[in-house]
Formats: sequence, structure tokens, C-alpha cells
Amino acid sequence: MLHKVRILVVEISFIFLTIWLWTSPPDRVEFWWAFPVLVYFAIVIVMDIEYRVVLHPISIAGVVIGSIVGMYHNQFSETILGGLVGFLVMFVLFKFGEYFMRWVNRRRGDPIDEVALGFGDVNMAAVVGLFLGWPTIVGGLLFAIFAGGIFSILFIIISLFLRKFRAFAALPYAPFLSLSALLMLLFPGDIAIWFKSLGSLLSGA
Repeated sequence: MLHKVRILVVEISFIFLTIWLWTSPPDRVEFWWAFPVLVYFAIVIVMDIEYRVVLHPISIAGVVIGSIVGMYHNQFSETILGGLVGFLVMFVLFKFGEYFMRWVNRRRGDPIDEVALGFGDVNMAAVVGLFLGWPTIVGGLLFAIFAGGIFSILFIIISLFLRKFRAFAALPYAPFLSLSALLMLLFPGDIAIWFKSLGSLLSGA
């Protein structure tokens, strides 16, 4: 039942967003690049939520689309630097998660197979970096971390209330990276501007 509801929500949201992009897009948002961006990240979100994986062909497609869209909005160097920063930041978090889980496994004596971040998330951060470029990727990562943190807190509260809480349960992270990219690219409102400004401040750009 829940699976069918998720599919219905995604389909309805996609239809309305497509109509909105075609009829009344925000300033500087053009349908020819905005629609492929919407389709791509919708696929990533659904795939990671349903199957907890971001396949390499999807990441490769993201590199191609992200490079085209990124260089349309930014200089070549800013696009490449955005991809590198996204990859490196998420790679550091990925390795930290690996070491942390090893430490937890040694302490517990009961191995935990799930990891907080998979390498698909690292690849997705690089893809998002190509889309956003430097220094916008900094704000994009901050929003993804913030949104993921808020969702995790709500998830824990609801799980405790339903008595289904499970420590170290892994949550899909690519959807938050995707939502961050969509926010920065397609919804250039106050929230996006605030995170972009914060990212620029922290990066010194």
C-alpha cells in the first residue's frame, strides 16, 4: 500500500512540476534544461528510496547532463571544481562513516552491515557539484546535510512513537542531494539564496 502511495505522489508531483516549468518557470529557468534536470533527479530520488542504490549508469548520465547544464550556467573551471569539491567532501564523510562503523562493530561484537553513506552517494555529490558549480556546491551540500538531519530527527521521533526504532538504521541520502540541486537550480527563492550566500561565505568565494 505504502509503495503504491509513493508512486502516486511521485507521478502527481512530476506532472504538476512539468506543467509549472512549461507555463510559468522562475526567472532564468528555461524548460529545455530544467525538464531534463527534473527527470534525472526524480529518477535518482525514486531509485534510492525504493532500492537503496544509485546505479553507476545513472551517475554517468548525471556527469554528462550535469556538465552540460553546469557549463551553461558557469565557467568550465567552476563546473569542474564544483564536481571535485562535491566528490571530496562526501568521500571524506563516506570514509569517516566506514571507520565509525568498524569502531561500533568492535565495541558491540555484533556486526552491522548497513552504512550511513554508500559510494553511490559520493558519486551523486560529484554530480550535484557539476550541476551547481563552485561555490554554489557548498551551499548545496549544507542544505542537503540540513535537510537530511531534520528528516532523521523526525524519522527517529516517529519510529520511537510507533515503537519501531532501530539503532544505526541507514536512510537513503541521495534524495537530499537531489532536492538540494533542484532547490538551487529550479527554485531560486529566499531559501536557495540564503544557502548560496552561506556557502559563498564559508568558501570565501
